[in-house]
Amino acid sequence: MLPVRPLALRAIFRSLVLGSLGVPLVACGGQVGGDHVGNDGGNDTKESPKDADVPDACVTSPISSTAGPCDVIVEYYACAVPGVHTGVSIPGATCTSLCGFDSGYVNCYATNAESDPHVVLHCTTCVTGRRPAGYVLEVGDGSQELGAVFARIAELEAASIDAFAILERELVLHGAPTALVASARRSRREEIQHARAMRRVAKRFGGSPRIPKVAPRPPRDLRALALDNAIEGCIREAFGALVATHQAMTAKDETIRVEMARIAEDETRHAAFSLALAAWLDGVMDDSARAEVDAARRRALTELEREVDAPVAPALVALAGFPDRAASLRLFTGLREALLAS
Repeated sequence: MLPVRPLALRAIFRSLVLGSLGVPLVACGGQVGGDHVGNDGGNDTKESPKDADVPDACVTSPISSTAGPCDVIVEYYACAVPGVHTGVSIPGATCTSLCGFDSGYVNCYATNAESDPHVVLHCTTCVTGRRPAGYVLEVGDGSQELGAVFARIAELEAASIDAFAILERELVLHGAPTALVASARRSRREEIQHARAMRRVAKRFGGSPRIPKVAPRPPRDLRALALDNAIEGCIREAFGALVATHQAMTAKDETIRVEMARIAEDETRHAAFSLALAAWLDGVMDDSARAEVDAARRRALTELEREVDAPVAPALVALAGFPDRAASLRLFTGLREALLAS
């Protein structure tokens, strides 16, 4: 039986923060994978094969850059970034430079083979929270200064307002149970309060929160809705609630600690809502759709693991209570084990 009760989920998250891993939890239906992509320490490089698209003289600037929801995809000629390919761990400072950000809090990984003439980098600047379809990331906010980080969080919280508003309308359209519709509506109202709170914190530290840009999209079918909920709700929202719990328990700044305590409680309830929604969707979809959702869930876990495997500024850890790199990976491992437990 899925632990969709917020109180039960809150106890699990607190125990994970305290280091008690392996709490039984089956979430979002099906088996969830997410093998860690190993680091082969690959410093050896092979000469990239020439083709008609590779210039005689190496061009070191990006070939292309495409912004998406909380990520940027950047393409280089392989000669400009030797040794970068799938399976190679890329230092945070290198990611920041190659991805085109001003400073830290950028994680990246390559998806090209070692012999490919082009290097394709996937760069991420945010880790948690339910992002709406159509959310447009604006590049250039990679700073780890407290004000900049909380400004980015405030923007993501505001984007979540749209995510739950869209979800509420779609649930009504698909005839979902009234309890799920009501949960989406309540979550939207809570995200309004979260965005206001994070804006206050951001401004206190000199940040300037932006209004999120969300492009209009037509209503999604049940399969697309289930895919979004599995990734944004069952995984990212759950990890966001876990991080908020960590902040509420460890932040040295009293204002941040108090605000995150309230947000952690709400976000845990949102994660529980995602689990309940996943259970309903699993019951109304066919086998093909369920298999597609399961595969997407496995990929999302792998991607999240890459995202949390990034350096965090000491001030964010001490003052704001963010988990550092090692703690983030431990929290992720605990959450994944909980999701996998039967």
